[in-house]
Amino acid sequence: MSSRRCWTITTILAFLILIAMTPSFGIPAFARKYGFNCEMCHVSWPALNDFGQKFRWNGYNIPGQENLEKTLWELGGPPIAFRTMAGYTIDSFSPNGAGDEVNQFQINGLDVLGGGVLGFRKGFFVAYLPRIEPTNGVEAQDAEVEQANVVFSYLRSTWLNVRVGRFETAVLPFSVLRSITISPYEIYEFDGGLGSANRFSLASTTDGIEIVGYGKKPWQYAFGWVNGSRTNLNDQSPADVYIRGAYILGPGMGQSSGQRFGAIAYFGKARPTDNANLTDKRESFSRVGFDANLNKGQWNVLFQYLQGRDGSAFNLVGTGDYKFSGGFLQLNHYQMGSAHFLRYDWVNTPSSDNHDISRITIGMRQHIEHDLMLQLEYSHRKVDNGGGAGLDVTENFAAARLDWAF
Repeated sequence: MSSRRCWTITTILAFLILIAMTPSFGIPAFARKYGFNCEMCHVSWPALNDFGQKFRWNGYNIPGQENLEKTLWELGGPPIAFRTMAGYTIDSFSPNGAGDEVNQFQINGLDVLGGGVLGFRKGFFVAYLPRIEPTNGVEAQDAEVEQANVVFSYLRSTWLNVRVGRFETAVLPFSVLRSITISPYEIYEFDGGLGSANRFSLASTTDGIEIVGYGKKPWQYAFGWVNGSRTNLNDQSPADVYIRGAYILGPGMGQSSGQRFGAIAYFGKARPTDNANLTDKRESFSRVGFDANLNKGQWNVLFQYLQGRDGSAFNLVGTGDYKFSGGFLQLNHYQMGSAHFLRYDWVNTPSSDNHDISRITIGMRQHIEHDLMLQLEYSHRKVDNGGGAGLDVTENFAAARLDWAF
């Protein structure tokens, strides 16, 4: 499938649906509990705005109304939500056979979400992914407890909030789970690919303890101690730590207002293999970088730059440590009920490996009705394997999907 044909199909679908579209207001699980519309916590769900970020860090309590919160026992159970996507997907590769081709209507995943208040300044959140067998028109999904954590908020002040369990780490300046794009952030997902055996991904949720803090002064911080890579064995103690700091200029949390500048550092250990029958020693690795989240009216710019180093035991193509770098630049435009986005991703790999990655993604999300969102997206990805004829791999992805949370 050529990129031109992907564009044509996406454009036609966009036109047909847009002409029938009306503005609306979603009611996610928490919004249903409080009677809010989705814009209370999201710039375009699932992406959080300033209030939504503060609500999450505050243990799923409305800031300033903690004394009025009802626990899940008083409510008779936690607010439960489901989320799934369905629509038409085209995913083509060149040369043929370089990836799993798709050209059909599909159902893409199912999330079961629950969260609420356990007690005064104590909240919880659970996300479970049920196993879905791959069939014609249904994308496979492995069963997983993606998140299960308890938050102890405001321990003396907003500077001390503790999250325990399995969670998406706050070392990520831009959430993968709450991204408005289907296409992944390449640098967060990158684990060495062809040249490195490190199966670690910043995008994965992990188990451990995390402390975050913020206040009236323009600083935020996060610190975590976690299990990290899932190649580690059960008898190997957690060895991963991370820290993140951010400075905010202007009003807000630097999420949907104000200008946020941050830096991250992650240091961990992982086994060079995920074979449980082998007792390989763990090797160290690190990720360091900086980021910015800039807001001006309805415009929003996300920038991330990261450098990665995987120890020499991970290096399958050369000697010494496996070093790489990359990032992304994303431009968003938000209006009432809609979001438009354009992003460029890149990953530079060592010359001994030589499979640099680039990706450009463009698309939009639009409310259609209540908890129903339309997603149109096109993404072109290239793996540069040295430039020789037939060596480079390109992917053209296009999707027109309905994103349904209820």
